[in-house]
Amino acid sequence: MRVGGRTDIGKVRKTNEDAMGFDLERGIFVVADGMGGHAAGEVASRMAVDTIVAGLEDRAPGQDAADAMFAAVVEANQRISTSAGLDPSLKGMGTTVVAALIEEGRCAIGHVGDSRVYLIREERIIQLTEDHSMVQELVKRGAIPAEAAETHPLRNTILRSLGQHPSIEVDILTLDWRPGDRLVLCTDGLTRFARPEEILAAVSQDEDPDHVCRDLVDLALERGGRDNITLILVCGA
Repeated sequence: MRVGGRTDIGKVRKTNEDAMGFDLERGIFVVADGMGGHAAGEVASRMAVDTIVAGLEDRAPGQDAADAMFAAVVEANQRISTSAGLDPSLKGMGTTVVAALIEEGRCAIGHVGDSRVYLIREERIIQLTEDHSMVQELVKRGAIPAEAAETHPLRNTILRSLGQHPSIEVDILTLDWRPGDRLVLCTDGLTRFARPEEILAAVSQDEDPDHVCRDLVDLALERGGRDNITLILVCGA
């Protein structure tokens, strides 16, 4: 596998509350988008990434990948929630997270919040995760059309994030990992400004994952860059 990654503060925010991390040898990839006052969002996202990477690296021999992913995300939630309760300056902090563990022809994904994972296979792009957001709930209920979600006044309202409660509901999914597959893990700082078909085009036009990440961040910046922007691109053999 090959991997590229990039994070950018954007053109509006004063701090970068996104975080990313990976262990290519072990097939571990994590992206998080923090929230909270002062530097609390930055603390939460970094804590989530570091905890999940370490948890997957240190998993028990023979432990199922999906079970390991679930345990790592739950541990990250507990650490963030506990830290927020102990330090008044971190009160209310939280973070979204998407994480992938790829090994032996399988991929396990963990997801909380509105950061996303896309699978690119056979010239198609498929969104694997479903946003845990108010606008997504409105779309599911048929209250608003899907095309209205990106401009809806509640588009920033997240229904699920790490650190807000001692327990957390984690979406876990598994899929086959095939030769030539590519995986994009990203925050909403990218998906607000780059449509899925544009992400597909960028990935398809350049075989260097670092170049693709650079080009997609540049696209988001050109369109306003009103949020932190972070993505990881994983390319199968």
